[in-house]
Amino acid sequence: MRSPLATSSSGVGAVAPGSASPATGTPPGAAAMRAQRLLHGPVLATILLLAAPNLLMMLAQAAANFLESYYVGLLGVDALAGAALVFPVVMLMQMMSAGGIGGGVSSAIARALGAGRHEQAEALALHAFVLAIAAGLLFTIAAIVGGPLLYSAMGVQGEALKAALTYSNVIFWAPLSCGWRT
Repeated sequence: MRSPLATSSSGVGAVAPGSASPATGTPPGAAAMRAQRLLHGPVLATILLLAAPNLLMMLAQAAANFLESYYVGLLGVDALAGAALVFPVVMLMQMMSAGGIGGGVSSAIARALGAGRHEQAEALALHAFVLAIAAGLLFTIAAIVGGPLLYSAMGVQGEALKAALTYSNVIFWAPLSCGWRT
């Protein structure tokens, strides 16, 4: 019986016996064992193993959000209201970058690497970096210029508006001053 990993109808991703994986350069034994474990292992254990890193990241993010809200709550009701007003804008930025753009870029890079096109994967990574910087600049400009109008249109005024603008300016300016963007 031939190994399902050794042949493929399209030839993409096929690994000849005794050769290294074209995408990773790993020995065929290690790659074949991982593939066999993924394809033929117990379903629940495989799903839990694959989900563990994402679960840890989500728990860390939830803890950070909780602690930030707790700290801002200690500053007062106006500060908490200001942070609550900025939260949807921050989430929009994060979901567009991580969910929309990040998911598409990850998929394109994975397909390029899976097909053994390393130069294309590197070009895609560079383009993703440039796109992230451009999107970060666009979001920052929109938040700094349009923030007062947006938060006022949401009905906030007085100290809560001042707190929202302060929080918004820190959230959207700080990554640029540090040289990175979420």
